[in-house]
Amino acid sequence: MKREILLIENDARILELLTRFLERRGYAVQSAASLDAADRELRLHRPDLVVSDLLVGEEHAADRLERWARADRLPPTLVVSGCLDDEVERRLAAVPEVVGTLPKPFRFEELEARLEAALEGGLAGAPAAAPGPPGAPRATGAGAT
Repeated sequence: MKREILLIENDARILELLTRFLERRGYAVQSAASLDAADRELRLHRPDLVVSDLLVGEEHAADRLERWARADRLPPTLVVSGCLDDEVERRLAAVPEVVGTLPKPFRFEELEARLEAALEGGLAGAPAAAPGPPGAPRATGAGAT
């Protein structure tokens, strides 16, 4: 059975490229070019993993990820973004379903390794609900391999 990934990305070129890459790796991919479209997808079914950019249209995806988590609608999630900083990493660390981050630009090999680890539970490790002190490194953050 194919693992299902919901890919949230508003840049059509990146969305197409990542969708093709993931499908060639054997994943079933649903794509959402907006957070509203992602919300509709998550209401219909729960994928095995969400891969989300942070800047998706007018809304910062962290806001929506937090809401989906509070409503128990957020599957394990890998955040892939070019705007990760310490503050955003701390905010995402407080959402247990966010199992890791990957800064853009990235190599496809990095993405594939993170996806496999997230789907196997390898990124989650220790409970993510209790982030460390500000500035502390995150095992699932951008430096994780």
